[in-house]
Amino acid sequence: MYQWGKLSDRDAEEIVCDLLSAEWGVHVERFQAGADGGVDLRVNGPCASPLTLPEGSFAVAQVKHYPTATLARLRAAFQKEAKRGVHRLSFRYFAVTTAPLSIHGKNEIAKLYGAGFSVSQILGREDLESMLARHPRVEQRHFKLWVGNTLNLQRVLHSKEIRRSRHLVEELARDSAYLVNTRDVDRARNILESEGAVILSGPPGVGKTSAAKILIGECISAGWDPVVAVNNIDEAEEVLDDEKRQVVFYDDFLGSSLRTAFLDGKNEDARIVRLLQDARRSDNLRLILTTREYILTNAKMHHQRLQDTSVDLSRLIMDSSDMTALERAEVLYRQIFFSEANPVLQQPLAEAEWVEVIKHRNFNPRLSHFYIDRVASVARGEDASALTSRELALGLLQAFESPLDLWKGIYDDQLTELQRCVLQVLSTVSYTSFRRRGGDYGAIHARNWRASHQK
Repeated sequence: MYQWGKLSDRDAEEIVCDLLSAEWGVHVERFQAGADGGVDLRVNGPCASPLTLPEGSFAVAQVKHYPTATLARLRAAFQKEAKRGVHRLSFRYFAVTTAPLSIHGKNEIAKLYGAGFSVSQILGREDLESMLARHPRVEQRHFKLWVGNTLNLQRVLHSKEIRRSRHLVEELARDSAYLVNTRDVDRARNILESEGAVILSGPPGVGKTSAAKILIGECISAGWDPVVAVNNIDEAEEVLDDEKRQVVFYDDFLGSSLRTAFLDGKNEDARIVRLLQDARRSDNLRLILTTREYILTNAKMHHQRLQDTSVDLSRLIMDSSDMTALERAEVLYRQIFFSEANPVLQQPLAEAEWVEVIKHRNFNPRLSHFYIDRVASVARGEDASALTSRELALGLLQAFESPLDLWKGIYDDQLTELQRCVLQVLSTVSYTSFRRRGGDYGAIHARNWRASHQK
């Protein structure tokens, strides 16, 4: 039923933390990624039943996310933990794994910890899924666990917008492993809850659609029906039902380029504003929109209705500079973890190079994904372990220094000839020189272009 293989080790640890917290009714501590000394999760005493810890004592849980592991691999992993001796120092100790465990498997793992260690302290996948059944709110919070399941697809896709919604949920299932809950997602979530709608705006590739997918996944988990618009807002309006809780998703709602932004004569701007007003008033409607920053700026200049004072166009700029170093590291970690380049994570860290990658001025999740996918395609069929951490980091730095993959399509397909001329001028003439001459270069190119096209 649950898609444990869609989770990273950090995801699995977070879910176990939430489950144990709900099961025991206590706060369970998690810690920053890194050397843990054999302690993934901890509870400090005193606390009441069912955990029952006296003052000054603590309980520890060690989590092994090996969803397809053999018993031999699990034995090797837990034997290493047993040798640390943390189970002898803590008042209670739990060995947890996302792998399925038989009675024999639990007995074998318990033996590793010595006499007196109870099999009740071994929690396998079956135990975790029993807890999920007892604590549905934990299941809802972690939609990655179930969103790819066929039965759950049928549960959320039952209305006449099924085709577009099915595509969205299948995409959500495919991409869920890479989604990172950043501060920007938290800000977007707060806006959505208070205003009923949110506009995710920013440059290409910084995570607008990924943030939207997290919000949509959370809405679906809470029982909202997804409604998708692809070409215009009519596609959403025709299936809205006041009696249902529905979340509308419209990616690139202003178009994917300046050329297509709000084609004149369609009154699309008026319908968007009306839907935003409806979302603000209704408890059964939520609206999640994404657009590129420069397209939104242009649309607001040319469409007066978007400046309607009755609508608060709460705007979330998804700029990569807003991501913390830890959030950037989490994005990269997930991209590598779920790729053929995964063996790199088992190597000593090329710390200096990776710090440069994470702090690079052009850091962009889409660019890093492009590059890691290319590396993975080369590694597939070869010895992936031959790739070093330093080589991967240096390759990413080079990709960020020359982000051709990200901008070439926009330059070739979305800009007019005049816009390309102006961009070429601005990129070859220093800003100071341009200002000193009053923008003469751009004006000359613009006049020449108009003159040549009027002939």
